[in-house]
Amino acid sequence: MKQTIGQRIRLALEINHMRQSDLSKKTGISPSAVNQYISGNFEPKQNNIYLLAKALNVNEAWLMGYDVTIERSDHSAPLITEQEVALLKLFRKLSEAGREEALKRVEELTALSQYLPE
Repeated sequence: MKQTIGQRIRLALEINHMRQSDLSKKTGISPSAVNQYISGNFEPKQNNIYLLAKALNVNEAWLMGYDVTIERSDHSAPLITEQEVALLKLFRKLSEAGREEALKRVEELTALSQYLPE
């Protein structure tokens, strides 16, 4: 199921370790409007989509729910896929010991040819 713009704003806030109030300050959009977007009560207008995407450092099309990479195209940072974002979110939930174990497991998988791209 396609994610809503509110769900994507929430995800981008989490990735950027931001709060709704931070987003409001960065964009000049009122806190109540930001809250309404996230809750799905209102859709932001195009100019606010631009401001939100810029403040969250995400692709405007991704923010609107399109199946494109999350990264903005106006900078040279490496692209990160939604799958990589999901992996990072899970990784950040782990303790330090869990993170070390996860890295070991991924290293083990990269040693197996069946898990490598052809």
